[in-house]
Amino acid sequence: RGPWKMIHFHENDAVALYNLEDDPGEQNDLARELPEKTAELRAELTAWQKATGAPIPSEPNPECILE
Repeated sequence: RGPWKMIHFHENDAVALYNLEDDPGEQNDLARELPEKTAELRAELTAWQKATGAPIPSEPNPECILE
């Protein structure tokens, strides 16, 4: 949404938030610094998933390595 990119990691229900205008290489996760923006985008994602019936992964991806 605009300059914002949020990633939802289904493996541990974590999110990452990036401002692509300031950080096109996605090096600075702003999710903890901007909890209101993170919550706004997460709610928007959840609403979109419900509205479209998007499939939600229910099993962990064995190739996903989260640090």
